[in-house]
Amino acid sequence: MAVDSFRLMGRIPTMESKTGRGGVAARRQREREARRRSILEAALRVFAREGLRPATMDAIAAEAELGKGTVYYYFPSKEALLEELIASLAEEYFRGLLEGAQGKRTPLAIAQGIVEALVEHYKREPEPFRVLHMVLGEPEPRPQKALRAFVEAHLRWLRDLEAAVADVLRAHGLPVDPFIYLVGTYSHGVLFEAVAGRHPDRLLEEALAAFRAFLGPAGPAGDARVPRAKAEMGELEAKKEGEPR
Repeated sequence: MAVDSFRLMGRIPTMESKTGRGGVAARRQREREARRRSILEAALRVFAREGLRPATMDAIAAEAELGKGTVYYYFPSKEALLEELIASLAEEYFRGLLEGAQGKRTPLAIAQGIVEALVEHYKREPEPFRVLHMVLGEPEPRPQKALRAFVEAHLRWLRDLEAAVADVLRAHGLPVDPFIYLVGTYSHGVLFEAVAGRHPDRLLEEALAAFRAFLGPAGPAGDARVPRAKAEMGELEAKKEGEPR
């Protein structure tokens, strides 16, 4: 009976044979993608905890609960792993900023939406921002491939952001490129200060006050806003005097 059962196993239509080889291949592909994601998530934790240079593939493998050979199967080097991690983190970072700007009807709302999205993302998941900060601030020799991955994502974001907000900015008489580069640069500054230890809520408060000073409801030339904005910024500067850095 056992022999008959053994001989028939190849003829019994299992779930996998019903779905065909394509189903098996799809399942294996999902497993590979899941393992790849788990390695990237482990690498994020290790890089954030130990730093870019001290982190090792052994530590990443241990964090992922995988053999080092498995990690090397997916990523031939620590540099290749870091490059893919930064590409993924940068895409998520810039996608969040873009979503913060979309659908807004004034320049002030656009700027506020971007920085609010950044701060909320940082408060929810600080580790990705720490690793991005490491890559951007790493001394020589810098991780050039990872840095290039960030720059490429940044350039795509600038193009997408321009497409999303250009009509609103022109309708309010603002030049598109200077606005985008100003808000983008300011947002990166907020990121660096948050990673350095400033409280994200305080940073958001300061950013919104600065944007209101220049982009309030009356537009960039609204002189009536200037005294109020200066007062707000003065109050924030006073608060910063006793704030831990």
